[in-house]
Amino acid sequence: MNTIHTTFNKVNTSYTVIGNKKLNEKKDNETGISALILNRGGRPYRHDLYNELLKLQVDEVLSIELGAKSHFDLEKESVENENLKFLILKDEVSPGEMINIGVSESSNKYVIVLWDDMIINSKAISYRVFDKIITNSNLCTVPLIFDKSNESIPTFMTPLFHKELLKVVPLGENNQLKTLYPFMYVGLYNKDKFIQIGGYDIGILNTYWQKLDFGLRTYMWGEKISAHKSFIINLGQNDKIIEDITPDKDYRLYCLKNLSVVIKKDSGYLPIRRFFPYYEKSGSSLVQAIKEFRSVRKWVKLNKYRFKINAHKLTELWDKE
Repeated sequence: MNTIHTTFNKVNTSYTVIGNKKLNEKKDNETGISALILNRGGRPYRHDLYNELLKLQVDEVLSIELGAKSHFDLEKESVENENLKFLILKDEVSPGEMINIGVSESSNKYVIVLWDDMIINSKAISYRVFDKIITNSNLCTVPLIFDKSNESIPTFMTPLFHKELLKVVPLGENNQLKTLYPFMYVGLYNKDKFIQIGGYDIGILNTYWQKLDFGLRTYMWGEKISAHKSFIINLGQNDKIIEDITPDKDYRLYCLKNLSVVIKKDSGYLPIRRFFPYYEKSGSSLVQAIKEFRSVRKWVKLNKYRFKINAHKLTELWDKE
């Protein structure tokens, strides 16, 4: 298990930035919006996506590319599009780490994250929607998502406890438009708040547990994720969503960081008694399990005053707040 990073800007890979020098020189814009495009290949018309984003008054587009897999003349493309900047990764990393890198490189206070094969239509969304969104206090505001048949997808992730196990159920809209985490990582992120909570944990590679860890930490540390009805994105042709919910080593790290934390005297605490249940299920040697447990316990202690609520109480109050 990797050591949990205590600062936001730790990454597992190196990367190169290609783009307009003016973008690199920009300072953080209090109301400007950047777009971060996560590439998974296969979008032949991504210029359409760039153009739609620019029509929505997005003034910076960052595209995450994996060097060996990129099929585009990036230098030429960045010259032709002055608002476009490429981040070329040396190694393949998790989507959460891509977002950490992209947010840290963005020039604006707000960052829209989406995949390169998604569709955002400037005729269906007023740019004023983003003006309204950035006035709220959310760490992340997520869109309503539709499939290629224009049917709404249940993307409101709702936590439920069953026999001490946390289950997450995707539902349709709720009155508060709350969701535990951003579906497929997609949403408009508040850069400052994202950095303050540490971003996505790059030590968790399983995307399901990575998103769940991020969502629980967001709420347990007093922040919020919710949708805006006028923020709409279509999945296009790639609308098959399969989540790997295997209880692997990432699951065990996620549990220690979130489900095992209790609130004691207005601060977070990982009790010693949680060690043996963890050891029994970890598959690690005793020495390795102790090392892993100590790492998480140190992280919880470092951030103890940031915990406002535990996972059980959060779930209990989910529909009441």
